[in-house]
Amino acid sequence: MNIIICDDMEYFLNEEKESCEQYIKPEDSIECYCLSTELKNRLLEDKPDVDLFILDIDMPEVNGLELKRIISEIYENTDILFVSSYDTYMKEAYGKKVIGFLSRNEFEEKIGDIIEAVRNEIENKKIIPLADCTGEYQLEQHRICSITANRVYSTLCYVEYYNEDNKEIRISEKSYRISLREWEEQLDSIEFCRINRSTILSWRYVSEISDKIQMVNGTEYRIPAGKKKMIREKYFQYIMKKAQRYL
Repeated sequence: MNIIICDDMEYFLNEEKESCEQYIKPEDSIECYCLSTELKNRLLEDKPDVDLFILDIDMPEVNGLELKRIISEIYENTDILFVSSYDTYMKEAYGKKVIGFLSRNEFEEKIGDIIEAVRNEIENKKIIPLADCTGEYQLEQHRICSITANRVYSTLCYVEYYNEDNKEIRISEKSYRISLREWEEQLDSIEFCRINRSTILSWRYVSEISDKIQMVNGTEYRIPAGKKKMIREKYFQYIMKKAQRYL
């Protein structure tokens, strides 16, 4: 697990680093930056492998919100935790990749739980093993957007790249001789839902639910009249599970 901390106040930077060091493993790493401009240049030039950014919000030259924008453009899968003595920027701070906002006086108490939650998320990224008449495959579960049955085949929409902030998404499609029942046996039952006889969706890529389900790539699915309550309950379960990761 790789952590980067950026805080323009050296005293707090050292405190945050020492608190994090209580919960890391020998193979983990922590990089610290007192100058946000240095971190910005590091990100733009090297794109280091980072699982968790811990950022002060109110910093000179490049503040935490600007760093968040840069991180969102560069990284597809990483988390951001904001730290500050003030809550002035809290509303602006939340968004894609932001998992929380800690005041300085609660940092030491809560950072252990956050690091553990991020670590569990990393370790639990499930790989789906597949085998059909065309070969054997290893798919990352969190990249599966939807699966649609087509007779004896199923068509998989697989996310190659996704940036929620600017709504940019790239999806590839491939067909497998695998039934929806076989898919259901492999997929997480909370993150995925079979909305009708021929379609399984990932809640991760749902942008809106009304009378239809709107996906982030613009595809819409009609909700069968008899399944509206069930689908809303399933989606609520997913949202609650997602929110509880870092509580």
